[in-house]
Amino acid sequence: DGSFGAGTSTHSNENEDQPWWEVDLGSAQAIESVTVWTRTDEGLGRRLDQFSLIILDGERHELVRSDRQAAPAPSSSVILATDAAGGLRRAAISAALATGADPAAVANALAGLLAKGEQVPAAAEGLRTLGPGTWAKANASAAVGGIVAWAKALPLTQRTTAEVKRVLEVGDQLAGLLSGDEVARAQAELAALSVRVLTLKTVREQMRYDQPRLVVEAGKPFAIDLINEDMMPHNLAVVTPGSRQAVALAAQVMPIDKPDAQGRVFIPSSDQVLAGTKLVNPGKHELLLLTAPAQEGDYEYVCTFPGHWTIMWGTLVVTRNPELLKAAK
Repeated sequence: DGSFGAGTSTHSNENEDQPWWEVDLGSAQAIESVTVWTRTDEGLGRRLDQFSLIILDGERHELVRSDRQAAPAPSSSVILATDAAGGLRRAAISAALATGADPAAVANALAGLLAKGEQVPAAAEGLRTLGPGTWAKANASAAVGGIVAWAKALPLTQRTTAEVKRVLEVGDQLAGLLSGDEVARAQAELAALSVRVLTLKTVREQMRYDQPRLVVEAGKPFAIDLINEDMMPHNLAVVTPGSRQAVALAAQVMPIDKPDAQGRVFIPSSDQVLAGTKLVNPGKHELLLLTAPAQEGDYEYVCTFPGHWTIMWGTLVVTRNPELLKAAK
């Protein structure tokens, strides 16, 4: 029943930052479609707008993902493109690694998958498990090329994940087997595909971030993982040099009950705001992904919750200076 009062619906915690709901089928099943039903009372079904549907296998590996789904009205079905052959290949990789037989041959087969851009995370992890001593130099160039093509095809948000970083690390090791200028060229290309994630925490009961300064490379994508360890909500806005006060004062008069299209409050619509998060509740976090400005300079990041901005801010150094960047790693 679409009416919550009927008592047949399930519900996440109110005001949860990233609510989720999961069904465990108890065993591996073939799934062709999933139908999602939502609430019909008081228009609250719209809360599901832009939901994501994710299908996992028995080891919780992501098999299928469909993002930015419109809110059901009152239901909608998502037809899934399943990857039976991919599941079989991943099982074969696990079995080949488990037997321990002929590791060089297994490494060659995994490098071949990388070269074709097939089952890249599983193949890269398999090579990591076998170790560089089993890798053939003759396969390295094609395998690196496959990893580069695979990573380029990913959206920036996915490149922040630990899985992608591990694949790029394997690619970097494979690049070390190349000759001459190929090594530096391949490693530079892989490095450019990696999205650096900076962790920024709030300090409990002190109304400040734990880092007063962050350093990023001009023109490169990066992410800030804002982790709220305080007892009150905070946010994060990245703003142009010297605009912290103007942005904060504009935010101060904004209503809390009128979020913008991204669900944010206290983030003014202004050219001075480069990016901003929603309010992050205590114990929660939010990943803010953006590309650093091409212009070097001392930008700022600030909490625009009314009254916080005077002490809760820091400097975002945007630079091309390799020494500054190296020191900030």
